[in-house]
Amino acid sequence: MRTYVMCVWIIGALLIGSTADASGVLLDVQGKVGVTLPGGGAAKAASGLDLPDGSVVALEQGAKASVLLESGAVDQLAAGGRYTVGSKAAGSKRTDLGSGIAMAMRELSASGEGPTVHGMVKEAAGPSRNLPDLAILGSGGFAARFPVGTTIRVDTTIVFRWSGQVAASVIVIDNAKQQHVAIKPLAVGKDEIALNTASLGIAKGQKYSWYLGENERRPLGKTARYAFDTLSAAEEASLKADLAKVQKLDMGSDGKALLTAQLYYQRQMYDDMARTIEPLWQREQNAFAKKLLFTGYSRMGRAEEAKKYK
Repeated sequence: MRTYVMCVWIIGALLIGSTADASGVLLDVQGKVGVTLPGGGAAKAASGLDLPDGSVVALEQGAKASVLLESGAVDQLAAGGRYTVGSKAAGSKRTDLGSGIAMAMRELSASGEGPTVHGMVKEAAGPSRNLPDLAILGSGGFAARFPVGTTIRVDTTIVFRWSGQVAASVIVIDNAKQQHVAIKPLAVGKDEIALNTASLGIAKGQKYSWYLGENERRPLGKTARYAFDTLSAAEEASLKADLAKVQKLDMGSDGKALLTAQLYYQRQMYDDMARTIEPLWQREQNAFAKKLLFTGYSRMGRAEEAKKYK
């Protein structure tokens, strides 16, 4: 079973390149909201703004705002009031989404421009025989799209996707010991295949990998091996509970999308995270979403997509 510190990644990506003393992030802003940073400087109240301890958020009547703290708490601020980061303001409503975020903040802020090297997801070692030289294939060569470097929920069907062409007639799915759990034929010219999880023997809370190859009886690898994990039953239950908490919060859809994306990110569900947050980025070029997308795509090893959010 995959192990990780619960909530360790929940806002780490948001703080790439930010100051180490940022202890909160302005999450949701509706109406007239002002922000004064420590030292007296004013900052534009916008989603994704880093808020060091001592920052003051002032709301006019009818305004709303939410602050996500390094502790994993979300404070919904009272209209017409003032809120100081680092101390619970009277009139704010707090919802706990988990602890451990300070660890992620320290790790990612120390790494500078991007995620730490040991946190980057890379392709697993490829099958040992008949592998092409992927480096010479160029931009038009084969690239895995899903699932790779991400955690997924075990639904009824998994759609394996890739781009580019390679001479392969089967897809091979292996367990953590690189033992074959399924070998399925591929249709010529296709760049995806939908497979029933029951027929694959995919279980919850396990590690898997896949690659394309030839010869159904004794497959010869034609691509690299691409790893992915599955959520355990307990992790699925925890995610469901946290998602329900987010939906109950009194904030706009953008704020809820940002929090939902972080819940996915926390569980290394980078593909779900990217699909949740990309519409917000496309609509508003939100800096908060940009940091999440850059780190998420980097961790999935999808360099071309990551470059868009550099």
